[in-house]
Amino acid sequence: MNTTLNPFSPDQQQVLSQLLKGASPDQLYWLSGFISGISEQQRVTNTQQIVAASLSSSSETKLTILYGTHTGHSEAIARELAVMAERKGILVKLSSLDEYKIRDLVKERHLALVVSTHGEGEPPLMAEALHEYLKTGKVKLPHLHYAVLALGDRSYKHFCQTGIDFDEAFKAAGGKELLPIVTCDVAYESEAGQWVTRLIGSFDKVETVQPQIDEAVPITPTKSVYSRQNPFLAPVIEQRKITGRHSDKEVWHVALSLEDSGLRYEPGDAVGIFSNNSPELVQQLIDFTGFAPNTTITTKYDDVTLYEALFHYFEITVLTRKVLMDYANIVQQPSLQSLIENDAALDEYVAQHDLLDLLQDFPGKITAHQLINTLRYLPPRLYSISSGAAANPEEVHLTIAKVKYEHRDRLRKGACSSFISDRLPANEKIPLFIEKNVNFRLPASDKAPLIMIGAGTGVAPYRSFLQDIEELGRNNKTWLIFGERTFTNDFLYQVEWQRFLQKGVLSKIDLAFSRDQEQKVYVQHKLQENAAALYDWLEQGASLYVCGDRKKMFNDVQQTLLEIIQTQGGVSEDKAREYLKKLKREKRMQTDVY
Repeated sequence: MNTTLNPFSPDQQQVLSQLLKGASPDQLYWLSGFISGISEQQRVTNTQQIVAASLSSSSETKLTILYGTHTGHSEAIARELAVMAERKGILVKLSSLDEYKIRDLVKERHLALVVSTHGEGEPPLMAEALHEYLKTGKVKLPHLHYAVLALGDRSYKHFCQTGIDFDEAFKAAGGKELLPIVTCDVAYESEAGQWVTRLIGSFDKVETVQPQIDEAVPITPTKSVYSRQNPFLAPVIEQRKITGRHSDKEVWHVALSLEDSGLRYEPGDAVGIFSNNSPELVQQLIDFTGFAPNTTITTKYDDVTLYEALFHYFEITVLTRKVLMDYANIVQQPSLQSLIENDAALDEYVAQHDLLDLLQDFPGKITAHQLINTLRYLPPRLYSISSGAAANPEEVHLTIAKVKYEHRDRLRKGACSSFISDRLPANEKIPLFIEKNVNFRLPASDKAPLIMIGAGTGVAPYRSFLQDIEELGRNNKTWLIFGERTFTNDFLYQVEWQRFLQKGVLSKIDLAFSRDQEQKVYVQHKLQENAAALYDWLEQGASLYVCGDRKKMFNDVQQTLLEIIQTQGGVSEDKAREYLKKLKREKRMQTDVY
């Protein structure tokens, strides 16, 4: 018999005949699927072996590692990957995306990309050029083997969209995956570490070479360094409300001690605070579900009661699309499925509701453990630092607006802001870490003018800027454009701005109090009133900063800036957009919006 047509030995043929003899149709169907599965597994194994062979086909394997970051997390991971790769003898080229020569992409054979998503699906500034280049669809990368690690935040609709865009573009250009894309939420460390280990494991050992880069920042810092994984317990120095008694907002100034922490920050950075949830909301969830509050729940930290899990560890005030989808898969509620399929309605629901709303609106059969498994861990809340590092080296100041509003006959409170304002016991220490923001910095030159646009607590980093400008004796000309509701009750840090003006640290200030007159006035209106001066400052080399709410303020400010550039510069809309892009590329337009 031709063995090509029948590859089985006589003994194997006999076993196979006995197995198939008298088999029912169901058994034959199952066996067919079983054999197909084994075949597919073998195919995947063969593919992995082919990729591994291609990686080790040279005596010196080379890996290009690129990162695109807004806060520095992607860079830290990329540097850790670089160190591990060089320890394995891989030649490494490490580069930020804004310093990488785009035309070199077609020459790459092995590429690792670590990239974050900024805001609603936007690439970080340093990633924009390569992002646009790949979007053209004209790039061909048939020899590329790549891996993408995407960082993001599930509270945003377009979670990890930038990383997904790059992954799809590489694939469309003919690239082959070293690993499937990994998307990470704000607690990224564990998944990122696994990705690095798996990626390094896909390379065979090659001849050792000398390291080509500086020592890396570890993904998981050691216990001697305070970080997100090991927060510092900061004593509260000061806590006071800085809005007036008749204000419909509560804004708190909080000063925290960093003494003996070794933590350092720069103007523009933020502080991450770990808090707990509102005990009222936790109790309402317990009461509504009827779950026993002492039910044992296993978390990544410890085994705790259900009440402790909801109070300390899991997000219950903010919903995400994934939470709704996971919950829908369990309760099989048709009306919830209809909501999920309506993109606009889903966005609106996620933005306006919490976990109790979800359970009340779409009831279904679910256990306490199943419910917990749909939730994400409670992430730290980030607040822009409002103190100058040079002026306050051993403490850090925050400006925190309390989230509090009525909705559907129930008082809603922000988890962290209400913890600070309502539930902070005397002598309490707050767990915190410093969140770097390398894309919101004072200009290097102390001669460069600054235009600082902020609404509400978006003014916080400008207090930090001016304190350090004063402390360091810098000569920057400065202009603050600040907006809030009323002069009498909401003029945050009013006395300090006046002192800065008197001392010449602040050169110019324009104020927009929206509710002090019949016609509402916002910061963009002040920009229009000062269009000629603003354009003149930009032409003189000013750096422009925007801080505040993305949806309510930033888009209007950016549109107003485009109109000013058009009219004052006498250029087309396209030229005005290019002008703004140039400011961003030169890091003369920096934004911190949320």
